[in-house]
Amino acid sequence: MNWELLINYVNGTCSPEEQEQVKNWVNEQREHYYVVVYLQERQKKLNKPLHQTDIDEEWLRLLGRIFTPSVTPPKRGSNGPNWLIGIAATLILISSLGTLWFLQHRGTGAETVAAQTVATRNNQELVILPDGTHVYMALNSKLVYQSDFGQSKREVTLNGEAFFDVKHQTKAPFIIRTINHHTVTVLGTSFNVYSRANHSTEVKVATGLVGVSRGNKTEYLKAGQQLVWSDIGSAMVRSVSPREAAGLPLQTLVFDNDSIDAIATKIERWYNVKVEAALSVQKYHRFSGEMKDTGLENLLKGLQYATGIHYKYKDQHTILLF
Repeated sequence: MNWELLINYVNGTCSPEEQEQVKNWVNEQREHYYVVVYLQERQKKLNKPLHQTDIDEEWLRLLGRIFTPSVTPPKRGSNGPNWLIGIAATLILISSLGTLWFLQHRGTGAETVAAQTVATRNNQELVILPDGTHVYMALNSKLVYQSDFGQSKREVTLNGEAFFDVKHQTKAPFIIRTINHHTVTVLGTSFNVYSRANHSTEVKVATGLVGVSRGNKTEYLKAGQQLVWSDIGSAMVRSVSPREAAGLPLQTLVFDNDSIDAIATKIERWYNVKVEAALSVQKYHRFSGEMKDTGLENLLKGLQYATGIHYKYKDQHTILLF
């Protein structure tokens, strides 16, 4: 389903065949029904035909409900459950409207020429974008944004890993396009994105709400959640410590009952080295704790002290845990 057809349906300009197509779509899921009813109500309130700009404004307004806390707490009384129904309805609409909005806009922004490129190699780097957003970039990562960033839209492209502390702007969503063709959309929040070719894409949320889309599928994450989206298309959401999500700005590696393989992966990503684990330690060790980044050698020594796991260099770029 596309917005143009839905708009024509709400405006009453569909052909009989198109009307039947929309009705079939509405009958597929209750969320589709809510979308059409909601748009019909908006059209009546505006008292004029809907346009694409109305849809864009509606999507931003709905996101704004999530990001803007209510000044007055909900009253609990004879109709107390109504506020819960309102929240549930908003989330359903965000899920449905959001998916369609992502599909409508996933190809935008590719026609302009990149003006700014920030690439890191052997050092982490803090980048402050024109809107005040802070981007903490990991090693061997690249961030690209346009010369008109923040004027009509806020959009960047990421290849690698970075933590984003996004400046809140209700009318201007912040969009990240990854090397693996995912789109991450927020208004103002903080989260970590990992996306490299031939690897799963991972998003860890420290604060706020984040939408991640690929193709016609969209996942929504709140603070303390992590999305792992494999390169074959499967997506899994699980819990994550907000401090782990904010590891880059905190300059801290956070381990949460991690297996040796998980520990090795975190060290590899952080220091851009290869870490192998001997079979003798893979199944019998787990570790929870935080280690401030004071260098690779200090981290390995601290890990050895805390877990009893030894290490040695197989070559200049490969470490063996045993």
